[in-house]
Amino acid sequence: MIASKTTSGNNISPERPAGRWTPVVSIFPKIKLFLSFALLILLSACGGGPDVSQATGHGILLGTTQGLFNISFSSNGSSTLTSTTPIISGEIYAMVAVENASFPINGEMLVTTNGSTLSAYAMTGGIPSSTGQTITPSSACSVSSIRSLSVTPDGKYLLATSRANGMLYIIDLASGYTCTPTTITSPYPTSVAVECLQLGNPCQIFLTLSTSSSSVVPTTPEVLSWTEGSPPSTPPTTLSALTPPASSAIFDNETSYFYTLVTASNNSSVYNVSGVTPLTSTSQYASNVSYGNVPFSNPCLDPLGQTLYTPTSNGSVYSASVSTSGSIGSPQQIWSLSSNPSGAQISPITSCVAY
Repeated sequence: MIASKTTSGNNISPERPAGRWTPVVSIFPKIKLFLSFALLILLSACGGGPDVSQATGHGILLGTTQGLFNISFSSNGSSTLTSTTPIISGEIYAMVAVENASFPINGEMLVTTNGSTLSAYAMTGGIPSSTGQTITPSSACSVSSIRSLSVTPDGKYLLATSRANGMLYIIDLASGYTCTPTTITSPYPTSVAVECLQLGNPCQIFLTLSTSSSSVVPTTPEVLSWTEGSPPSTPPTTLSALTPPASSAIFDNETSYFYTLVTASNNSSVYNVSGVTPLTSTSQYASNVSYGNVPFSNPCLDPLGQTLYTPTSNGSVYSASVSTSGSIGSPQQIWSLSSNPSGAQISPITSCVAY
């Protein structure tokens, strides 16, 4: 019988022959390492693993009465306010992105208005600089109470409507801001959208109108035929077939559809109408999607024309997919007033630009 041997407090089995003892080495750490490595390979092959949210480089700029804010989109579908401090301070009533500007800024620029002043900001990656340049239209136009902006696809002409005097201003960005004023039938235009995609045909300027200057009370929209470099044809054509009347409109260069915001019987909807068929011969909206009882603001489209973003004056933003057929997907709320971090004043929202 061999007596037990003790080393550093560990008992060695009495059955092990003397002089041939070898410490026992556990194989479990090696098994765990092997299993972990195998699991990592399996997850990599299946595209699995933890869902790490990353910035997509896309988002939406929101114009408010306090300034311009940026909400960025992440790969997991979340939306994040990049700063509680506005990129551009001061009231913003309308804005539009010019993708291929030549003047006053080469490249992409953002044009905003506080109602009485037009400003241009250079953009990098969709984000505008904090310092802008003033756009001063020629003396033919007395710009005031601007509430809507649009731009031609070639980036040469800026269109603005005034709630004060019922005017449409067409500003030539490439020739010293030469401005052509046009009187609109209704004294209170609420938005302007322009289609210039049909070669050999004049552009169509779609105007939504209101019967009130203090609030949006939609009335029958109108359309003007226009050739770049010339004044629009007047008088405008009344689009009496488009009922109920819209409060705002935007044109999608990718799908060739106008999208209009309509509120009737406490229900807000987005309607579409083809821009390929002359608006003057349109019999009715093509289709619509209901948003419920929400107070719409001016909408915007992403640069690829695949998503329509619809902000509301009470601080929410909705997104809906759009297709080449003009169809509109179900709206999804991507931002609400409760999403605002402490100190952020992102309400009321007046306008948006997606990037």
